[in-house]
Amino acid sequence: MPHVASTDSLPLPNWPPATAAIADSIRDVVQSGDWGSYTAQAAKLLASQLASAFQVEHVRLCGSGTAAIELALQAVQVRPESEVILAGYDYPGNIRAIESVGGKPVIVDTQPGRWVIDVDQVENAINDSTSAILASHLYGNLFDAERLRAIADTHRIALIEDACQVHGASLAGRPAGSWGDVGILSFGGSKLMTSGSGGAMLMSDDRIAQRATLAAERPSPVAPLCGLQAAALLPQLSTLPAWNAQRRVAVGRLKDRLRPSRLWRFAEETPGEAETTYFKVAWFLPPAVDREAVIAAGLAAGIPLGPGFNGFLRRARRRYRTLGELRESGICGERSVVMDHRVLLANAEVIDCVAERLLAIENAIGVTVDG
Repeated sequence: MPHVASTDSLPLPNWPPATAAIADSIRDVVQSGDWGSYTAQAAKLLASQLASAFQVEHVRLCGSGTAAIELALQAVQVRPESEVILAGYDYPGNIRAIESVGGKPVIVDTQPGRWVIDVDQVENAINDSTSAILASHLYGNLFDAERLRAIADTHRIALIEDACQVHGASLAGRPAGSWGDVGILSFGGSKLMTSGSGGAMLMSDDRIAQRATLAAERPSPVAPLCGLQAAALLPQLSTLPAWNAQRRVAVGRLKDRLRPSRLWRFAEETPGEAETTYFKVAWFLPPAVDREAVIAAGLAAGIPLGPGFNGFLRRARRRYRTLGELRESGICGERSVVMDHRVLLANAEVIDCVAERLLAIENAIGVTVDG
């Protein structure tokens, strides 16, 4: 493992945030006794505010983003043997959700130099068995939702938009999550809005919303979000725009400091009119660099680095219909390094220190390739 000189611990913010507003919101629900209700007022208020923020007609709160994906597949009528198109690099739970409802995944490649579905390949994958496209915005990369929406409409198939990582992002003036027949949010783990676990379905079609209700309620919800979780999320929805603005500024600062680097290469920007946000900041390493060594050096330097998703190409080629060699998806799985968004909520001095330590890792490794 390369040695990086002197690394005092970095004063990174904690996440989830321990704010007075979140504590007060949860306390109010506890004191009211409403937290024990199947239909807590906090949950109703959260659904209403999410509908307004994401410009949709219907919101169904769920126990997780994965549960929301599965319910979405049922709501858009993915049936046994129906095909669902998705990228060869994605959250593994998405492909499992397709299988869980009896659908057949169809794998297309990611866009070169980015972590999102290659829209150019989607139309070639559509056939008479295709029911839906499931596409994810990942690591601050936004897929071309406007174009993918048009393809789905032309072929009369559903678009499920996984916006779990990009709460508050927008494309062509519309919120990410509002382009799909169903948009998906996750509130799990360290997401940009978190309640430990949880998710939401965003919908504007009355028929899809009704089918989601029929799939989810038997007669009580099978994958609910409780009132206490909703109470934790309500203040976060209010502060999300300010936090996202801070994250964007921090990423801009990192890009500026790391501009000369051959190791820390950012992906291409989202084309067109778009404003993204970051759950993870990600880089593609050059092909000859030892990713495990880079991540270990980053962790030793106090920087929360990881490999991102492992990908599912080996299983995909054996079990599913695939288009082409999926070369770019392989690169995503093998050469991605991601950094947790809590770094981005630190002050400018810490951001500069992170950049210096990342460059020190590069110097210690001695990157000489340009691939």
